[in-house]
Formats: sequence, C-alpha cells, structure tokens
Amino acid sequence: MSGLSYDFTRFEVNDFVQHVADRRQRPIIIRDTTLPIAWFGMWIQQATTDFVFIQGGLHPVQHIHSVLHEVAHMVLGHRGDDLSTILDPQLLATLGMNGGKGHLRAAGRSRTLEDQEAELFVYRLQYRVMRANRLKELYGAPTSIEELKPYTRGMDFNRWNGKDDGSGNRP
Repeated sequence: MSGLSYDFTRFEVNDFVQHVADRRQRPIIIRDTTLPIAWFGMWIQQATTDFVFIQGGLHPVQHIHSVLHEVAHMVLGHRGDDLSTILDPQLLATLGMNGGKGHLRAAGRSRTLEDQEAELFVYRLQYRVMRANRLKELYGAPTSIEELKPYTRGMDFNRWNGKDDGSGNRP
C-alpha cells in the first residue's frame, strides 16, 4: 500500500482512481450500466484505456466497494481472463467492447486467487482510509435524518481514527 505514494488524508474515491490512472499512464473510465442480475461489476482492459462497468442501482457502499475492487486488480498487476470466453458477445457489443482481458465480479462466481487478493487490497485500503479519518468518503454520513443525527454521532461512526480506544480491538 505504501508503494502507491498516495496521501490518504485527502482520500476521495475519484481522486484515488485518478491517482491510479496517472501512475498507470492510462485513463480509467467508470460507467454505471445494466449488467446481468447478481453481477456487481467488471474491469475490461482495452488497448489504451481501462473500463470499469458497475451494476447500476447498487447501494452506494457496494458501488464504491466494487469500483475499488476492480481498481485493485489494476494496482496489483493482475492480467485477468479473456472475457470473450466468459461474456456473451452481445453484452460486449452493448458495452462497446470488442473483447479484452479483465475481471468479472459476480455473486455465486467462484473466487480466484486474484479476486481474493483484490478483496484483501480493498480491506487494507479501507483500513488506511479509516486511520486517516476519511470513512465518510467510503460510507457517507451515517444518516440524513436530522432527528437521528444526535444518536448516530453517539455511535462514534468514525471511531477508528488510528488511535487505540484502550480495548485492544482493531477492525
């Protein structure tokens, strides 16, 4: 994670994705789209651009996690699968893709070693974001209901700010 040379005290998802794109010297384009049910997202490498397609309508927390999972594959240097052997050619055409290598993230799909590594990367990234007191960038505000705000503040939403609370518990 330290090899990223990223300042997590200014973490925002789009800023982080742009940082990765700059380091890779190729754009990363993220698009919400309609994918088959139970699919969260996928990364498709093209000749000069990385495309991340995310299932439209996901809960914002799941959306962010899916984006970070696909970007994790890029950061980790994963090659991916030949998606033309996995995806319906009609779907690829609908997405404007002509094949390519990448990763598909879907419920019920067996997890590869690369998917496990990407999940571990996201977990470690979340921990760094948490220690930098930027959790709201991953999870938003705990509530938008004014009457509940005093209670959610009492739940100490940003509790894990990098300081030990004395319990010895860590995320």
